[in-house]
Amino acid sequence: MAELVLGPMLRRVDGDTALIWAQTDEPAVVSVIAGDVVASAPTVEVGGHHFALVALEGLPVGSTAYQVRVDGVEVWPKPGLPPSVISIRGAGDADAVIAFGSCRRVGGDHAPDALIAYAERLLAGGAVPDLLIFLGDQIYADHAQTFADYARLYRTAWSPDEVRWLLSTVPTVMIFDDHEIADDWNSSASWLADEEAKPGWAEHLAAGMSSYWVFQHAGNQLGTGLDDGPGGSAYRWSYSLTVGATRVIVLDNRAGRVLTPGARAMLAPQDWEWFEAEAERPSAHLVIACSLPWLLAPMVHHGEGAWERICDRWPRAEGIRRYFDLEHWAALGDSFRDLTALIRRLADGERSVIVLGGDVHHSYVARTDLPRVVQVVCSGFRNRLDGPQRHLLRIGWWRPLGSLAGFVARLVGAHPPELSWWATGRPWFGNAIGTLATSGRAAEIAIEGTEPSGGLFLVARESVQ
Repeated sequence: MAELVLGPMLRRVDGDTALIWAQTDEPAVVSVIAGDVVASAPTVEVGGHHFALVALEGLPVGSTAYQVRVDGVEVWPKPGLPPSVISIRGAGDADAVIAFGSCRRVGGDHAPDALIAYAERLLAGGAVPDLLIFLGDQIYADHAQTFADYARLYRTAWSPDEVRWLLSTVPTVMIFDDHEIADDWNSSASWLADEEAKPGWAEHLAAGMSSYWVFQHAGNQLGTGLDDGPGGSAYRWSYSLTVGATRVIVLDNRAGRVLTPGARAMLAPQDWEWFEAEAERPSAHLVIACSLPWLLAPMVHHGEGAWERICDRWPRAEGIRRYFDLEHWAALGDSFRDLTALIRRLADGERSVIVLGGDVHHSYVARTDLPRVVQVVCSGFRNRLDGPQRHLLRIGWWRPLGSLAGFVARLVGAHPPELSWWATGRPWFGNAIGTLATSGRAAEIAIEGTEPSGGLFLVARESVQ
């Protein structure tokens, strides 16, 4: 008899439709019963593993508990856990609460886990958000090789009871960063050339991308099947969705890069055109969710911009860029300027523009000199930063050092940024989860860190009025 291995996970919820994802140990039919709405789907085999993505349509407004059956046998909810529910918003419900974060490493000395702490809050009766965005590094697969290796990593990450229940009740969307494939994935042309020369790279990449598709990406959009596959190198991994009056654009910062020296870009031209069109659609609030921060500490920003110019002139300097992970928006200067120009154009004072980021293993909120434009970085759920890097990142926000770094960057040909930004408080180096709550014109941002006991406490708050 087939059994449930992982899931159920509540993925994209759009209008009266919800996607439920599940993994079984052998071929089966997975059925989801939510009140009067019942839907089923056969599993699809990928890499010797079995997955189902069930679309429930015509769900009523409000919260509906659901059950999961595998070949007719009820396997969820799990004894000892509250019922899992699907919440459908009313047509006039404009407010939204979005949780977000990145970088969740299992094992090692990184506890306590912010995602588990958040799940425990919800299990105790806390308000369930409308959406949870995973901003990358959901797994650390640097040494994985086969699809089975990746499947084990996902199962380890998502099997704890608290996490499993959270993922069954909170709608989730996801995007990869580098560690879904390999450390520093697609950071530069020389990095890619070195990896492609290694035995087994093609198999590693194929296993990583196929596992990302079935474990993460297929649930991001309605109408994307588990067995569809990307269908070519030009596939657009970015996507968009609307939650009330908030428009969310989730951007691929890895797979779609242009790596040509002298013409590096975060997005290919066709992807950038799509992004611009999506960003210009009317909304009260625009959220641009990236795995990589747009705005870093100014000293770090100028260092990445300067090193891009240096590497263009002296390719042997590439080793230093790779050693220090200089791979963010600032390290792709043309794309940084394009994104800044787009945000400047959108920053009309009517809508807020909030850029989410992860990757950097610390959290902060940065305001800008543009009206109602904020960068929020939350990293990681469970991958805290220790040691000398903390001190470097703290002093990276000092204005005198930022000004000096900017002067040096200009000397080597880097373009000065056409905006100013500053941190609203000291960066947080522990584990954390972020939330964004929008209501009318207002947006409230909070970053909560983990206590040694495993609870959460407020480390940063910012209002956008």
